[in-house]
Amino acid sequence: MTEEPVMTVVSINPLHVDVITPVNFFGKIKKDDEVKLIPEEPIGGDYLARVKTVDSVIDAGSGTFRIQLQLPNLKDMLPSGLKCRVIFKLISLLFRPVLWLQ
Repeated sequence: MTEEPVMTVVSINPLHVDVITPVNFFGKIKKDDEVKLIPEEPIGGDYLARVKTVDSVIDAGSGTFRIQLQLPNLKDMLPSGLKCRVIFKLISLLFRPVLWLQ
């Protein structure tokens, strides 16, 4: 008799989002920053998530690093596995303008 799992339990509230980010954003995105997510159609809309972790390792081959977000998903409105546009809100400490970078 094998002891293979019969099922896998998945939690989709909150959703955990992995973002592969260009290296030019490295050091500009911090834990607990707010991020706007725009899921692909037909879901659409925009949702706010928070940065949970920022990898400290850059992939030299692709020039990217990984950011993990946490997105509240009350009432399970969003399915997992969607492609999303991600918009980062960056604040310059020198001039204080707010920039939404996509």
